[in-house]
Amino acid sequence: MSVSVKNGKGFQQHDPSDALNLKAVIPGTRGIDYDAIERAEQALSELSSSFNNWMLEECHKLADRRTAIHQSGPNCETLEAMFHVAHDIKGQAATLGFPLASGPATSLCKLLYEIPRPERMSVALIDQHVDAICAIVRENIQDLEHKTTVEISRRLTIVTNDFLRQEAAIHAKKLETEPVETPILD
Repeated sequence: MSVSVKNGKGFQQHDPSDALNLKAVIPGTRGIDYDAIERAEQALSELSSSFNNWMLEECHKLADRRTAIHQSGPNCETLEAMFHVAHDIKGQAATLGFPLASGPATSLCKLLYEIPRPERMSVALIDQHVDAICAIVRENIQDLEHKTTVEISRRLTIVTNDFLRQEAAIHAKKLETEPVETPILD
């Protein structure tokens, strides 16, 4: 696989698989250092015991952001704060062993990012996303084929898309009916 990397004078091609192969080679030979691979897998295994705690911490952050939304109402500041946590979960979920959490996190990110008027955000829909993500982590659901979780994620995506479509239509209609202010020229 090739990746384009800007080098200041255009682009150059870089094949990351070459770099990885070089790192796994025993110095002075052309063979793969299987001991290095085994040490890396062992280190990852030791770290994986912390993955649950990391995801629980992310869920606590998400719950804190939800509390702020309930207390202050949905606004640009509270929704942006929640977006950042949801975005982190979306990106980290699979790596930390909770691939199904990325579905509701992705849907939540879309909801928070695409709402045309933050003050019209559905707090109940936010609650459903947060509850789904936290339940996946709390119940340690890691099976990609967990039927209930897959269905909840699918439904959250559908409801989010419908909500955003309706809000966009309301917003567009409001823009059509608002009087246009003409600047006064001196």
